[in-house]
Amino acid sequence: MSALEIGLPEALERAATALPGAADMIRPANGDPGQLARTLGAEDAAAVLAWLLENEPGAGEELALAWGEDPTTARPVLGLTPEVLPKTARKALRRVLHRLRSRGVAVPEAPPAATVAKLVPLDEGIDEARVTALDPHGVRIAYLASDRAGGGVRLFELAIDEARGVLEFDVFEAGRSRARRFLKSAETRDHWPAGV
Repeated sequence: MSALEIGLPEALERAATALPGAADMIRPANGDPGQLARTLGAEDAAAVLAWLLENEPGAGEELALAWGEDPTTARPVLGLTPEVLPKTARKALRRVLHRLRSRGVAVPEAPPAATVAKLVPLDEGIDEARVTALDPHGVRIAYLASDRAGGGVRLFELAIDEARGVLEFDVFEAGRSRARRFLKSAETRDHWPAGV
């Protein structure tokens, strides 16, 4: 025991001073955990234990272990919520609950923390067009890529002649990344690259 830690009887005396409503039940127990549990009501027992865990963690842990071993006195220990206690008290209570659980005492499990699921960022929508320069026959190719309602991309390819009109028309369906790669390669090819 360090110089800062005190024994359970001294810690209970401090608790009696800090909790005057329970002082008349704390002092007659003379530091005996069993007698203290019998004289305190459930609400007062939880208040005393919480005060000890917050202000005298070593003594609070000792009292919680003593109360936790007896099913008739374990209720105040099992009823405390670690999340509302300061960090040192939370750690002490978690140690006590772990010891009790390892001894076979049914310790209530904390509900799982609520998590907010985030969707993976989707590819941005695609709505792009490219047109090639005229080839030696006076024909140019036009590409139009637009999002499909069900996902993916619809890619339109048109062969256009200024004198004869539309020579060919094809529609393809692909994923966004594949359509982007196709449009990029159409821009960078050597013969008749497609510009915006």
